[in-house]
Amino acid sequence: MSRPFHADGTRDFRDHICEATSFLFLDFDGVLHPVGATVDRLFCQLELLQAWLRLHPPVMVVISSSWRIPHALGELKEFFSEDLRCRVIGATGVHWRDVYQQTGEIPIGVRHEREKEVTDWLRSHDFSGHRWAALEDEVGLYRTGNARVVYCSKERGLTERELTLLAPLLIGEASEQLDVLYLDFDGVLHPESVFVSSRQGIHIRHAPGRTLFENAQILVDELDPFPNVKLVLSTSWVRHLGYDGARRRLPEELGARCIGATYHSRHHRPGREDGFRNLMPARSRGQEVLADVTRRRPHRWLAVDDTDDGWSAEARGNVVISDPMFGISTPKVRQVLHRELARFT
Repeated sequence: MSRPFHADGTRDFRDHICEATSFLFLDFDGVLHPVGATVDRLFCQLELLQAWLRLHPPVMVVISSSWRIPHALGELKEFFSEDLRCRVIGATGVHWRDVYQQTGEIPIGVRHEREKEVTDWLRSHDFSGHRWAALEDEVGLYRTGNARVVYCSKERGLTERELTLLAPLLIGEASEQLDVLYLDFDGVLHPESVFVSSRQGIHIRHAPGRTLFENAQILVDELDPFPNVKLVLSTSWVRHLGYDGARRRLPEELGARCIGATYHSRHHRPGREDGFRNLMPARSRGQEVLADVTRRRPHRWLAVDDTDDGWSAEARGNVVISDPMFGISTPKVRQVLHRELARFT
């Protein structure tokens, strides 16, 4: 018998639960943005958390923030990227409201109420034996000394420091080593002369008979022996379509490998809209990728790009330069790509 659907169209979250699943109880204010953040700063740290979640598929998210009181679960999911909404599986109860429904009385001066709400959620769903941790900014909502709680600064919100503390609580010490391929689109999966306009949308110029993503199957075949290699999108398509929009343009086999992008929309600066190349930032592709390598810290990495500009001498050993007109379809480029991918064995 199939699992039932919820009102927001998702299947019962138990379809996603296994023995290795762990639960992150997530506060919003003081975590995903500073306390008192202006509207334009709300959820400014969300992408940092989402990139971390993509690296750790067993972690499911349960909302413990007070945002759960005025907002339904379906509304809370909308704050997250489309590919992660299925992992936002619930929200904790509200302790004072639960007590009132049971006794007709409202408790006053309850201590550690958020911890009670978390343990009640775990117990009611038969997950008491699973790993869990909480991201929180407010001291007093959990017992002093509770090692499962990672506190963020109210003024800054979430940083890499808190994620480093979170990993052993939810994943354990033996976390999976990450192998990453940084993927450009233009000049790699199709010719580099790609433009966007309101009339034609995204299209190729000056290359009759050529099609978008015509080389995608080549990359699918080359990656097939390496199932653990993940993709990070380093293409300017992310600036125009967003991460989810760019990922959906890929074949399913490649889209399923994607865990993030080097560009994040909150850093976008408007530019000319008459061609894709004009949407690129002032800093080079190589600088963007190396910044992501520093943040993501992959065990091994490789980039495929159609230009060698902006790559440091040290980084060039990790870059496969494709033919701008033919991408990775030429025998020479494909031979180099095949050889470099062998480092992932």
